[in-house]
Amino acid sequence: MTIKEMRNRTGLSQNKFGKLLNIPTINISRWEQGVSNPPEYVINLIEEVLYYKGLLNENNLSYEDFPNFEELYKDYLMREIGKREFASRLGVSRSTLDRLIDDFTTKRNDIFLNIDDNVKNMMVEGDEENER
Repeated sequence: MTIKEMRNRTGLSQNKFGKLLNIPTINISRWEQGVSNPPEYVINLIEEVLYYKGLLNENNLSYEDFPNFEELYKDYLMREIGKREFASRLGVSRSTLDRLIDDFTTKRNDIFLNIDDNVKNMMVEGDEENER
């Protein structure tokens, strides 16, 4: 998870986020803009602090929070990656991953059901026009 993603999930401004972590706001800004990058251990420490303070709660996560979720899910279905790797790439626990997958598949099924209903309605309307 990037610094910006973590900060956005906390709902804090760059200034408040920096004060919370005792990191200058200019560093937060540069990291988010890609001007510079924090070392990986700093990202991990920030994430741990935010979890400890209860500001990053995995229960509030949606698969939509992860731009690469669908691609990783396809890799998972094709058995190119396992569940542990999938969870690791998203930075979540496996139990959270299970919930995200359930939410994703439920929403996708709802979309497909709505498409099926729309197609059926169009077919019925087309049949009615042909009968006239």
